[in-house]
Amino acid sequence: MTPSLGKFNVGTVVRLAKSDDTELVRGALGTDGSVTLNVPTSHSGTTIAEVLGDTNTMYYDEGTQSEQSFAKGKKLRAVMAILRATVGVTPLTNAAVTNLEKTKGSIGAAVAADIDDANAKVGKALGLGTASILDAPTLVDATTLTGKTLNVATAADQYALVLAALAKSAATGKTAADAADDLASDLKDNKLDGKDGSSATPTVVLASYTPADIGLHYKTAAAEFADSNSQTIAQEKGLVVVVDVTNFTAAPLSDLALVKAMFTELRTTLNSFSNTSRTGFLDTQAERVNLDLSNNVAPDLNKLNDRVRALSHSIQALEDLRTTGYAGNVYGNLYYYQSTGTNPLTQAAVITLSTGSPMSAWNGWGNYEMCFTDSLVAANVTTITCANANSSSADRANNQLKMMVFEVKTTSTTGNYTYTATRYNQPVYVMQHTFPQQGDQPYEFVELSGDPVLVSKDAANNPMPVGSGTAVKTTTGTGQSALTSNLALNGTFPPSGGASNTGILETTADTVAINVTRGAQTGTIVRYDLTGSVETKKLADQTLSVSLALNAGSYVEEDQANASTTGSVGTAAVLVGSAQTAANKFAGTLSIGSFAVDKNGNNRQPTSVIFDGSVSDTSVDGAGVMLTGKLVASIANYNLYDSFALETDSNYQQNTISFTGTVQAPGRPWLKLVLAGNRTGLTTSAFTVDYSYGIVSLTGSATSNTAPNAPAPVLTLSNQDGIQLSIDTANNTLTGTAAKGGATLANIVNSVINYSDLTSESL
Repeated sequence: MTPSLGKFNVGTVVRLAKSDDTELVRGALGTDGSVTLNVPTSHSGTTIAEVLGDTNTMYYDEGTQSEQSFAKGKKLRAVMAILRATVGVTPLTNAAVTNLEKTKGSIGAAVAADIDDANAKVGKALGLGTASILDAPTLVDATTLTGKTLNVATAADQYALVLAALAKSAATGKTAADAADDLASDLKDNKLDGKDGSSATPTVVLASYTPADIGLHYKTAAAEFADSNSQTIAQEKGLVVVVDVTNFTAAPLSDLALVKAMFTELRTTLNSFSNTSRTGFLDTQAERVNLDLSNNVAPDLNKLNDRVRALSHSIQALEDLRTTGYAGNVYGNLYYYQSTGTNPLTQAAVITLSTGSPMSAWNGWGNYEMCFTDSLVAANVTTITCANANSSSADRANNQLKMMVFEVKTTSTTGNYTYTATRYNQPVYVMQHTFPQQGDQPYEFVELSGDPVLVSKDAANNPMPVGSGTAVKTTTGTGQSALTSNLALNGTFPPSGGASNTGILETTADTVAINVTRGAQTGTIVRYDLTGSVETKKLADQTLSVSLALNAGSYVEEDQANASTTGSVGTAAVLVGSAQTAANKFAGTLSIGSFAVDKNGNNRQPTSVIFDGSVSDTSVDGAGVMLTGKLVASIANYNLYDSFALETDSNYQQNTISFTGTVQAPGRPWLKLVLAGNRTGLTTSAFTVDYSYGIVSLTGSATSNTAPNAPAPVLTLSNQDGIQLSIDTANNTLTGTAAKGGATLANIVNSVINYSDLTSESL
């Protein structure tokens, strides 16, 4: 909503209401003199917009060229037959409301045609022709007087000059608000004659303004507020005021006008999402959200899953040894190879355990864990040290595995443990091998090479934090049938940044309070229910980097079928709760699943990621909730994709993405949005879009091909008025047509729209 008498001050209260005056929503104007109001989606039909006066409400009066009070109890109103995406509230719209109340008895008694006619009559009377008085005018204040920026060729600027002329028509000692009141009284009978139209035969002369002088004041207003060309036009053409509009009715927009309106709407909406100034939704909010997800939220989720699993495995191995003397059998669904050897960290002779393989972690197939005890006698073991590498641990630039090392100690209380967590890098020897049984596809063979190296500092000499905490474990069953039923963790984990000694730490240690409960087991797949929280702060200033809140319904699943060879692997994760960063808050449900390996058995990853919830802009002066809905990303037929072969039309990742929900771009109303896109070939893709707000509805589709000499994408769009656009983007120049019912109404050549009325404008 953009109200104007001139520009109202910050904090001016406005509201939207139904025709019976039931309030829908209210808000306060921002520094730009406008406000975005979110109307309940259940509302449709007649809508009243109001500006409410108060003791602190002020506006810029073009007549007095000063700030004037808009007193408590005063109102400026507008009425719409159908809710619009944007609306101006001015003395002209206010006069239309007053006219309807007089001619129909109430706003509720007026039908859509009555409302359209009332608005059209006022616009015609004040020289705006067929332009809608519900469109927002350019807001005028003292800076407009100084800059002389108004241009009569722009509809919003022309509207502003008419309002300025009305303000200047106020009698001596009167204000623009007084003139607005008189205008409303004057046009009750559809005649601009300076008489109160309340009665059938008006005789009372209105004292606050002189409508006969509005044309003269229009020229004066242009001289004060408009650019030099507009001043010349205003002096020559003036303002055509119509004294009697009794028989004037609103005419439906012509097809050509509908085409022009569609291009205007497209510019407004598309520019709000992306523009050359990079101030749109995709340029700012969406880009920041994407960076937050990839740099903060996703790494924390991965760390949480990997580290909780590694720590729980360490505790399980310790208990296996102490209670049975052996951890190399099927016990608690963990598979360990047990032997004796040397602890590489202390060089002491100890019991050693391992599961998975370095090669599985290096190639992304699974995990690798190796454990060392503090004694050769299993019953005497009180401490176990386990190093864990997972599918994201490979540091190929430095030929090493980045490993998290947990040292777990028993306490005097059964089931209670303390732990420390440190970062080590394990050097590896890498060579190429093949899988003959899988078509001689290459993979990297990896062996451990030398002792692990403690990561004590990052590249900037910042000390690497050491994690520590407690774990309380509850077990059901005895002997080899014993299973962990619950594990409660409280403490810290080291940050992942700088783990390879080539980076610089950006965050502090992660503070963790997690409760893990073993759930149902189906075959070799075990479910673990999660609740709790994780918090990470920025190292530089200790402000929040990311915090995760895991609510009931959160869980992870892992498949332990190949634990003795490649290690147990995650198969699904569902996280219910929220993720908070310094700039964004994600609330809802994140589901990660359908894990698969490619044709070669490599590069295991989820092929389905679903987020169903909301995203809020929590930055300073942020927009609040800006997105709600369901985002689905998936990869089809990943098991047929050969990652070692060159991509072709028959060998490519078949990515698809869709979104269904609502989005709010900066300064725009909520937009109902349905998007879908998919990769259809090596160089080809397709997408569809469907968005709507208020009375606006648009659908579109396009295909693209990035191959050399391939046809350029053709975008087709159609809207609620039946206008169809076809735009060819060849050579970065836009060409195409705009048509309705088969009749071409505009041609687009080199990004310029040439209308059938011989006018042109830039696309």
